[in-house]
Amino acid sequence: LDAMPLLTTSFPKYLLDYTAALHYPTPTRHTLAIETFDGKHIGNCVYYNINATEDEAELGIMIGDGDCWDKGYGTDAIATFVNHIFRQTNLKRLHLKTLDWNQRAQKMLPKKWLYAVWAPDPGWV
Repeated sequence: LDAMPLLTTSFPKYLLDYTAALHYPTPTRHTLAIETFDGKHIGNCVYYNINATEDEAELGIMIGDGDCWDKGYGTDAIATFVNHIFRQTNLKRLHLKTLDWNQRAQKMLPKKWLYAVWAPDPGWV
C-alpha cells in the first residue's frame, strides 16, 4: 500500500520496535492517525527525516481503507497536516514522494499548496 521498504524483521521484533517508537518518539518523526468523523481509523500521516538545519522534512500519507479512497479524506488530511506543520514548527519545505503508478496521490498533490517535482529515482514521482 505504501512506498516503505519491505520489512525483513519478524513480527514480534517489529511489534517491539513499534511499541518503543510509540513510547519513546524521536524528534525527527511525527505520526498522526487519520480518522473519519465517527472515529474510524482509516490511515496515517507522517512527517519524518526532519532536517532542522535546512528547515525541511519528508511527508507521507496512507489511506489504508479502500472504502475511503476518492472521497477527499487524503486531500483534507494533507491540507490539515501541512497547515499544522507550517504553523507549529520551523519547517519551510516539505517533500512528498509517490510511486509512479499512484494516480490518486498524483491527482491530489498539485492542489493549491503543493506542486509536483519529478524525482530522479526510478519508480518515484
